Amino acid sequence: MPRRIVLIGATGFFGRRLAARLARLSDIELFLTSRSEERARRLAREIRDAVPGAKLGAMPFERDAPGSIERLKDVGPWLVIDASGRFCCRSRA
Repeated sequence: MPRRIVLIGATGFFGRRLAARLARLSDIELFLTSRSEERARRLAREIRDAVPGAKLGAMPFERDAPGSIERLKDVGPWLVIDASGRFCCRSRA
């Protein structure tokens, strides 16, 4: 039985790269999220074309929206990876 991983921010700079690598693992089912469901679905199609047999799902997710948390609970992930947000900070002058 595959372990279900939800990747928040899958369509961003880091998320796309991580999604492509995770999709190659045979023992996981990967759910890609984005604020835009269409972007998440488009990425899932791209990865399926590159990795035949990849187990992928897509769904919208907005970190601050209560409905998103409920959808996340419904998916029942084994692991959640948050690749969204800002990864750099201002340098101190």
